[in-house]
Amino acid sequence: MEFLGLHYAIWIVLVLYFAGMLLMGWWSKRGIHNQEGYL
Repeated sequence: MEFLGLHYAIWIVLVLYFAGMLLMGWWSKRGIHNQEGYL
């Protein structure tokens, strides 16, 4: 079974990867309240 030429397992991996990237970005942004948080 394929969707847009890619197997469904690949789509699942891509969705999980991008969701993980978004969650890590949101989580790291949440902990930064001022410029000192970047150091």
